[in-house]
Amino acid sequence: MDREFKFKYPYFQNVLMNEIAGSYRSLENNPEILEVEDMVGMYQMMKDMELTGLKITWLKDRVSTVSEMLRKRLQEIADKANRELALVNQTYF
Repeated sequence: MDREFKFKYPYFQNVLMNEIAGSYRSLENNPEILEVEDMVGMYQMMKDMELTGLKITWLKDRVSTVSEMLRKRLQEIADKANRELALVNQTYF
């Protein structure tokens, strides 16, 4: 994060830092429980941060890594559901 970055009104700085800290905790401590909506929210937050001129490469990298973990998890769930559906179709239809 850019150490020189500051809002003129401290309240906004506090809100932003709390959001970053919360996102970071989620990404580091519980990435396996994050859902699509969580990741979409983080991507939107990052876009807003970039508009302020913040350097958040570290956050973008972590969000990308966790997004890939989520994509793989969802793909495994979809593959399992497709196998089960194929089995049902073979058995009952």
